[in-house]
Amino acid sequence: MNQTLKQFKSYRNKMLQYQQQLNLLHWDLQTQTPKMGVESKLNSVSFFSSELFRLSTAEEYGRMLKELNSPHQFDALDAGMQMTVKRGLREYERFLRVPEDFYTSYVTEKARSQKAWEEAKRSSDFSVFAPHLNQIIEMTKEYVHYMEPDQDPYEVL
Repeated sequence: MNQTLKQFKSYRNKMLQYQQQLNLLHWDLQTQTPKMGVESKLNSVSFFSSELFRLSTAEEYGRMLKELNSPHQFDALDAGMQMTVKRGLREYERFLRVPEDFYTSYVTEKARSQKAWEEAKRSSDFSVFAPHLNQIIEMTKEYVHYMEPDQDPYEVL
């Protein structure tokens, strides 16, 4: 295994560890977090999302993806790793266009809106969720515009 591939696998493992923590936080928010603990969990979601975003847009990560995507290295990879590199490079280039602060706010608002939805459903009161839904729709449009500025948002979604 060449050195770049070894570094890439280690780097991706670190990213996967952050993603695993985010998955657990989201699960906890949906299943066991008491109402008074929601903001604390949302702060953690914000923190880990920011860290994962930084890893996903780091120059080091981009350098490894580009190097592994070069013809002589790409051809030496197995089919699974070729797909990982190809998709990783595409996502890296897309994420570079998204401001980190916006991304963090977007991910946090999505988690917050999930809690609002649960409350609205429990109380049969859509007005609890409506402002969050409007915010998510607007933020999603903005997010898509960052990711693919020359494409119709509907087509991207």
